[in-house]
Amino acid sequence: MTAMDIMLNTILITLMDEDSGKVVAFSVVQVTKATSSNAMEKEGFKQCFESLDGDGVEIDRMATDRHVSISSYMNKDHPEINHQYDVWHLSKWVVKQLKSKARQKGREELSPWIYSISNHLVVVLCNLWRQCPTS
Repeated sequence: MTAMDIMLNTILITLMDEDSGKVVAFSVVQVTKATSSNAMEKEGFKQCFESLDGDGVEIDRMATDRHVSISSYMNKDHPEINHQYDVWHLSKWVVKQLKSKARQKGREELSPWIYSISNHLVVVLCNLWRQCPTS
């Protein structure tokens, strides 16, 4: 098995503390430990979460990408934690939705506004959540 094969069959999940900017947990999951890449991501997230929980770390808020199984896990197993989507992934999803609408007949005028809407969303959420992207 080459290094490329290992990379293609492995997923790395990291959890970062927003205040310190430090990685507080990570998990490496191989494809052999899960049934799909979606299951790998959820398994890695659960391992990180359980590691922090086992260390007695209090989690008030968790920001993740828009992964459905992670959202489901948070809603079902940890409803007491404020689960949010990170600004970049949320903005990316909004752009995708708006582009889809702009391709529909009679909605072409939406197209020039898409990135302005996305930028406005990012600015508002950054100010609201204090989670501005660094790039």
